Amino acid sequence: MFALHLDLLTTDAEGAIPVRFVGPSDRINETTRGWAEANGFKGKPGQMLVAPDGHGGIAAVLVGAGETFDPMSARALPARLPPGLYRLEAEPEDSRKAALAFLLGTYVFDRYKARPDRDRVRLTVLSTVSTRDAASGSSIGGANVPGLNARTFSTTVEMREGQTLAVAGLIQTNLASAANRVPLLGDLPIIGRFFGSDNIQSGEQELVVLITPEIVRPLNQNELSTLPGSDVFEPGDIEFYMMGRLESRRSYDYRASVQTDIQRMLRYRRCEQLYLVGPTGHSSQLLSRPLSATIQGR
Repeated sequence: MFALHLDLLTTDAEGAIPVRFVGPSDRINETTRGWAEANGFKGKPGQMLVAPDGHGGIAAVLVGAGETFDPMSARALPARLPPGLYRLEAEPEDSRKAALAFLLGTYVFDRYKARPDRDRVRLTVLSTVSTRDAASGSSIGGANVPGLNARTFSTTVEMREGQTLAVAGLIQTNLASAANRVPLLGDLPIIGRFFGSDNIQSGEQELVVLITPEIVRPLNQNELSTLPGSDVFEPGDIEFYMMGRLESRRSYDYRASVQTDIQRMLRYRRCEQLYLVGPTGHSSQLLSRPLSATIQGR
């Protein structure tokens, strides 16, 4: 994080590290001069030197200004300086421009940049699972209509594209029994078992729901595929009655509901030839170029 002291002419900003623009012929103090000579700093444009203090911190930052100082060169400083609070030391006529360049350098426009969590999907799952239940049925018009035993679950999770969510624990246990007896004889003790039958049914069912999200992205025009049914056309009278074809081999519909006589057939063909110019409709041959039509008036 960078901070810039607003009053550029102030020299007593507490904790602010001075940033000095130094040219080849400018004077610097003896302590900083020895550090600059040791690191080959000569005040050329593009050079930068961090001068340490005696406590392991930063005493000052020297920036090469060259023979002619360009205040807008300060825009490259935020990418090279360590995080901290800085004070630019420049001539009054150049200080504001240098401050503006520094602030522009700290601005980062990342709205449309790729983010590591861009493929993260917040998924809200709400589902209802129902089974037939004869015990809760009803009679409508003399017919027995079974009821429904519904189970509902809902959850919200965050997943990445391609990951799989498993929802389990939807366990259903059924127990049913039935007894059939011959009237009178089936109710006799001991021997009545020979005149009847008992039936017990038990079942356990566990439902597991697997969900894998996939992010749908827009397709380019050259990636479009043929739409379902776009290659099926209605046959004409000759194809239908004489050739026995249920689908036309032409690339356009006959439209039997509109073309009821020869005059309408001619008007239909004449209308398309006069008012529609260019490719229209959906076809595998037309998807490789823009689908457009031009309306012409008389």
